[in-house]
Amino acid sequence: MQPDTENENREYNTNEIADIVAIAVSTVRKYCTILEKAGYLFTKNANGYRIFKGKDVRVLTEMKNLSAKSIPLDRIADMIVLREKTSVADVATLKEKTQQNQGIQPDTVEERYKHLIELVDTLLKRQEQQEKINKELLNRLDRSAEREEQLMAAIRETLEVKRLLAITEEEKSKKGFFARLFNK
Repeated sequence: MQPDTENENREYNTNEIADIVAIAVSTVRKYCTILEKAGYLFTKNANGYRIFKGKDVRVLTEMKNLSAKSIPLDRIADMIVLREKTSVADVATLKEKTQQNQGIQPDTVEERYKHLIELVDTLLKRQEQQEKINKELLNRLDRSAEREEQLMAAIRETLEVKRLLAITEEEKSKKGFFARLFNK
């Protein structure tokens, strides 16, 4: 079941969203809770239940896809909220500029295009920075795993040495009285 892209204002309940995004209802609730903690706002009805719209479908689908790539959910939520706030702020700024310029001169298509290109460049730079951070975190994780493996190998080696020492001590104690007496 795909969302009606022509009607962004269509409302969905939790069960419909679960079907659309192809995740369990409990997962929808979990994602929503994490997103809300990060600052994302869902529309709610009079009873306090979440009402989902087209934008929410895209956000939850993105969250599902990114979580499949083993990115922590709270990190995904932070990225989504940051992007949503940035896009809302950019739209508000664009509307404000449009209103200011209506009396003077209308924005040209070329100016809007340049502004959008700048916005895309900014978002691409942010994405590159995020990718660098993710790579660094993966490198740290790999180094940590290697260090842990080395420690485990050292522990195993120490245990083996202790076991061999215990066997040697046991063999010494098994020698008879006369063998110990004459050191044979």
